[in-house]
Amino acid sequence: MNASGLLGWWQMRGWSRSTSMTAGELEVVRAILPSGDPRAEKLFRQAATAPYIERTILPDGSCRVHIPYVLGGEDLVEVQRNCHSPPLTVVDAATGRRLTFRIALFRSGFLNDLVGTVSDGGNWPKGWRVGASLPQSPVSYNWLPPLLSEEQWQHILRDIGNWCGAEPTMLLRLNRDVLWVGVPASDLAVSETEIRIGTALPSQYRQFVSICDGLSIRRADPYSVAGTADVELLKVDPTGGALAVVTDCFGDGVVFVRCGGATAGTVAYLGLDSAKPEELGDFRRYVAKFLGWAASGLSRVPWRK
Repeated sequence: MNASGLLGWWQMRGWSRSTSMTAGELEVVRAILPSGDPRAEKLFRQAATAPYIERTILPDGSCRVHIPYVLGGEDLVEVQRNCHSPPLTVVDAATGRRLTFRIALFRSGFLNDLVGTVSDGGNWPKGWRVGASLPQSPVSYNWLPPLLSEEQWQHILRDIGNWCGAEPTMLLRLNRDVLWVGVPASDLAVSETEIRIGTALPSQYRQFVSICDGLSIRRADPYSVAGTADVELLKVDPTGGALAVVTDCFGDGVVFVRCGGATAGTVAYLGLDSAKPEELGDFRRYVAKFLGWAASGLSRVPWRK
């Protein structure tokens, strides 16, 4: 894949610039997020400081406000699964219509969507605004998923360190705000992912997600080794098998794992301006290198050898 093909991959994922959230949207986000949970303030900052958002009127007349990614890793939160908030209903001060909102929270730790629907089933009102009575139906309980216990977190770190050759005691020194790990993936999750991307996953990747279904380093830009919910097909390689993106380096490129052929399980970095991929070894080695960078304290990932 050349640079233009890689750019097209990002464009297909909807990486197009739009405007920031409106004051009314931010008021709704604030009202939906549970008070008293320290993750709520971080999630609100994600909405307030998003680099851009994508606002779309869906075919059913509802409005989707999408945050494609978060600047920096400081405001990512520990969440083990995708989830949705309970509904919040407000009255549009401009039309008197009832608007119902939900937040979609992505498992990698950021506020992904705010979706609003009109209670009367009509089209979304332009120029809506929140009245003085916000919220009409306040969300009064903590709907955020429970955190991994310290014992569970340490167990996963020991297992993943032993698997890839990274020193577990080194990893245990990392703060949980810096290193996020996913709970082990089920066989069903692996099967569903293979159906979704249309190819079998290599054995080392399967071993990885059976221990830790994805991990993320939250320092400067947040970088991740994708779990089953996040791995994406980059292309089908004509030399054999498919290429699956395991780390999105944003504007710098991607790291992919080969999913078939004689080189299945090997990992390479493809920069946006690269003439050809740079080989990084097998997947196990890549995870060890990734975790070693996390423990080093460096702010920029050394993707190349």
